[in-house]
Parts: sequence; structure tokens; C-alpha cells
Amino acid sequence: MSATSSQSRGAFAAAATVHARFHAILIERTPNPLIRQLCRSMLDVVRDSQYAISRTDGAGEYSVGQHRLILEALRSGDLDAVASRIVDHLVPEFRYPASEEA
Repeated sequence: MSATSSQSRGAFAAAATVHARFHAILIERTPNPLIRQLCRSMLDVVRDSQYAISRTDGAGEYSVGQHRLILEALRSGDLDAVASRIVDHLVPEFRYPASEEA
């Protein structure tokens, strides 16, 4: 494995970790304990796929942009906008292609 390949893998792993952390923070702020538990379980299930998604062209930028929109809505206190932006984030406008290296 080349140094560049190793660095790339490290960057993708770091991106997946940051992505998961964003979701974990939101989950822990959820007041409903049942929803928190369900979301934690879902986050655990999709954690491995985040690494593959982070390697997909445009996916990282898209996700970061979606996270920013969610944070803006949270800061504004507009719960309808928060819900709408979360749905937009969870149902992306494009599909991530299957990775050949997964």
C-alpha cells in the first residue's frame, strides 16, 4: 500500500467518524428516550457504510452541506425547517453508486 493510499484511507475514515459524530450529537439531544435508542441502533448499523459513502465523489460535500442546513434551521428555532432538512438529508437527491472496494 502506498503512502498516498494510506493517507486517503485515513482521510475517508476521519470523514466517516466526523459524520457519525454529527449524528450522535443530534441523537443525544433528542428528548424522547425511545427515539434516542432507535437512532443509536440505526447509527450503529450504518456506521460501516459511511466509510464507503465518504469515498464516493461528491458525497462528502453533499453531506456537509446538508449538515450545515440542519444546523441553520436548529439555530433559527424553526422546527418545521429542521424536520424538512433532516428528511432532505436522509433521502438524498442522488444515489451513491456501489463501491467496488467495500
